[in-house]
Amino acid sequence: MTCSSADCVCAKKSTCTCGARPAQQCNCDKAKVENVKPAAGDACVCGKRNKDACTCGSHSHCDGHREGETDFTNLNNHLFKHRTMARLSGLQREVLKIYRQCVRTVKTKPPQTQDHWRKYIRAEFEKYRHLSKRDFGAVEHLIRVAHRRLEMLQDPQIKDIH
Repeated sequence: MTCSSADCVCAKKSTCTCGARPAQQCNCDKAKVENVKPAAGDACVCGKRNKDACTCGSHSHCDGHREGETDFTNLNNHLFKHRTMARLSGLQREVLKIYRQCVRTVKTKPPQTQDHWRKYIRAEFEKYRHLSKRDFGAVEHLIRVAHRRLEMLQDPQIKDIH
């Protein structure tokens, strides 16, 4: 459904760049240029002005919301703005925790070897990325191996890996 010009909330929100009146009611010199009926490809979704001149704030949406009806477009953006990650199992959390510890530990290594360490750690975790979440035995084994390697990584005597 598209907005009809008479009752479009977007067009009513749009103001002239002079700031004196709503865009469609202003008769200043700027309004004569800005309020020219735009070509279909250049028009804002409200259909009243060019995309670059329109101030209705609805350049990417206009779903036929009418005055008196609730506009859910901003609400949806608000709801999904702070979307969190999917819930992780205990093993997934443990793997992520070890990975983060490894990345943090790399920062304690000499600057000239940090990039090498980071690539090595990423490659080791990527190697088993496609392992099934349901293969508990293998995942638990790899977690134990990762803990041992993390302890080794945390040793200040170890500067680089070959």
